[in-house]
Amino acid sequence: MISESRYWKADLLRFADRLHRARTTARPFSARAYVTVEKAVLMGAFVVRRLADSHKLSDSTSGMHLRATRWPSNGRGVTLANNHRLDELFDFSRPERCQQPLPFLCNQAIHSYVFATYSGRSSKSLAGVYLASDRQRNRALFAVPLLEWERAFRKVGDDYPTDAHYVFDDKLGDYKVTVRTRSKAGRGSRTRTS
Repeated sequence: MISESRYWKADLLRFADRLHRARTTARPFSARAYVTVEKAVLMGAFVVRRLADSHKLSDSTSGMHLRATRWPSNGRGVTLANNHRLDELFDFSRPERCQQPLPFLCNQAIHSYVFATYSGRSSKSLAGVYLASDRQRNRALFAVPLLEWERAFRKVGDDYPTDAHYVFDDKLGDYKVTVRTRSKAGRGSRTRTS
């Protein structure tokens, strides 16, 4: 469990800054830029998951959704030998715009079997990452814009809950926890029981 979250959240804000620079730079794509994005997304996803698991985020933040695009598998199995041949493995003629839960996308990154960047229209800056976890690799590929990762990391990095409510659940043999952040105006908050 994480006892003091502010250091973890400060790292997330730095990851958001790195993603912002990667997506807005006019410099041509480089191996260094790829690694910067890869590290920021992978490490950021892990931090988000640890903070959520430690109940250091409000339920509304840990349950946020990110815009993504989903492409179905075309039926060919994804292996270590072909996981870079995305156009042969997924049906790019059938994009599906969707909203995916942040925890799901964090798991796609943490357990990524496919992880690749894609560039923007100008091809000079990075626009997002393609992801498929070891469990999803033969079902679908997800494209998540860097802007969405940046937005999530900033929201998580700035989320400091004010209330936590613990109720023991006999069936679970553990506590159900509801975590919330009161609005600055003091007018209630949104809650979700985890």
